Amino acid sequence: MKRIGTGRFVSARLKISEKISSRAFAHYRNKRHLTWGALAQKFAVSEYTARVGWAGARTTIPQKVWEEVSDQRACKLPLSPFWGQRKGGMKSAQHDKSRIPDVFSEDFAEFWGVLLGDGCVYRNQNSFCITCSSVQDRQYILHHLVPLCERLFGLSPKIYFAKHENSIRLVLNSRKIARFLVNLGFPAGEKCNGQLGMPDHFWNKDTLLTACLRGLFDTDGGVFHHPHTGVMLDFTVTHPHLYAQIQRALTKLQLGFGKSRNRFQAYGREKAQKFFSRIGSSNPRNIVRYMHFLQTGEALSAKATGILLKRA
Repeated sequence: MKRIGTGRFVSARLKISEKISSRAFAHYRNKRHLTWGALAQKFAVSEYTARVGWAGARTTIPQKVWEEVSDQRACKLPLSPFWGQRKGGMKSAQHDKSRIPDVFSEDFAEFWGVLLGDGCVYRNQNSFCITCSSVQDRQYILHHLVPLCERLFGLSPKIYFAKHENSIRLVLNSRKIARFLVNLGFPAGEKCNGQLGMPDHFWNKDTLLTACLRGLFDTDGGVFHHPHTGVMLDFTVTHPHLYAQIQRALTKLQLGFGKSRNRFQAYGREKAQKFFSRIGSSNPRNIVRYMHFLQTGEALSAKATGILLKRA
């Protein structure tokens, strides 16, 4: 495994025939009585990646995974960690099997909110990434965002861990999708250099606004302990145009948030319950803290949440 300049850890990968791969995975699962879901969780990938990508030979397999599944060592010459890039952009574009999502779906609106919060489209417009905490947001990435991307784009994103930063990164390599996102208004490169906000059609349907706010809340916001009210909901938004749009959306949906420089905050049980009944959350970090507040009157601390999520 090799770490590159961006902090990603990239392992050598193998190309295995479908016949050999399917037999190896079947034997491995049967021997250990694993479902596809359990196997996918063991290797921290989606079930689709394990079942179709690896066992079905649709994608390459990390060398370490193949060594364990097949009980073989160096059975094939591993590819360079950067073999995909070396094939060239033209060939990659010809085999881009991604699909353009339905921009009027709630799934896409939630994804857009996630992208506004912790995402970026690379400057070369070949891929996009979403970066979160590997402690607090690991389950959210692996069990919600990966399936969400698979439903929307028809591709399985790749997952990277940067241990020295305690971060987990989801990357989907598709020039078609990256350019589609840019054409819809998401800036390529640094987000601060572009007009960051929601697509115009989101304002025509409240369900799209709520889904987008949920994605943003799950990445750039959260549930926090407060010494006086027991709970505080908080959005942190540093981009001026996006700040104005969030304020407009919260007002339109009649959600009572106070505002200060770069932040929106709501305190107390009544406002928290109204927010969760209207907007909700897909991130276990926020769900665990909120449920603990309902049961005890106090939201969990970040440290306690991390410990609890690790045990789950």
